[in-house]
Amino acid sequence: SRSTLEGLANAVLALFELQKRVGTLSGLSYRVESLFKSLHHPKPLLEDQIQAAKDEGNPPKRIINKNSGLLRFVDVDVHEPNGRLLLNKLNITIDQGMRVIITGDNGCGKSSLFRVICGLWPIVSGTVEHPEVHELFFLSQTNFVPVGTLREVLVYPRILGKSKELDEHLWKILEWSHMLEDVLENNKPGDMVLVDVKKKRLAVRGLKRGATMDDQLDWNRALSPGQQQRFAFARLFFSAYPYPLDSDRKTRIAVIDEATNGIAPDIEADLYERCRKL
Repeated sequence: SRSTLEGLANAVLALFELQKRVGTLSGLSYRVESLFKSLHHPKPLLEDQIQAAKDEGNPPKRIINKNSGLLRFVDVDVHEPNGRLLLNKLNITIDQGMRVIITGDNGCGKSSLFRVICGLWPIVSGTVEHPEVHELFFLSQTNFVPVGTLREVLVYPRILGKSKELDEHLWKILEWSHMLEDVLENNKPGDMVLVDVKKKRLAVRGLKRGATMDDQLDWNRALSPGQQQRFAFARLFFSAYPYPLDSDRKTRIAVIDEATNGIAPDIEADLYERCRKL
């Protein structure tokens, strides 16, 4: 009968739908299993290339110098994780106080070089010599803003107690970073607002009174992309001009990767000049 045929047709369609769902679940389960296997038993990156460099007498070597502002590459090859060679036999020495601009076409290895410096990618061959990790500061185009109060995110990754002297130090750094100068003529809900520097407030979206050192906000939303880039410079300035001033945790070399593309040219020039002074 007609009702029987309709029931059989619906049953067949339900089986096809079930098969589709089972297939999707199977694929997800396989990818999750592969992820856990990779996390527990990661395959070494560029293992063949590193072994070839060792056989040629140019093994990878990383030298970390304490209290040194020296960054040096000696016969360094830079490879992508898939094995593609980007830089061959790189030799360069950069001392503290030097300003070096690295230019080139997209994909030529500029950012890849920074990944090797900070250890995200392995050294395949040659020697990389650099200061200790806390003496290096990396600024990228996309900035990470941690969760916490304004005070906590400025001093991150350090943990410092609240004090009047520290706050005065941080407000000075925010002023250097042009973070206290954002003004919109017609303030509306969600817009930035005029800030009185003497009252120690930071212009943020959605908070008319401005932010204090004790405010904890969603900084990725409260700060515009340009503000986030200037905020990253504020953290750089604090690392180079720390509190207390006799702290041994001081940045000696800053690696900046297109970190000012959302900043006005005059402010950009002032930020780089401040870097030179520090």
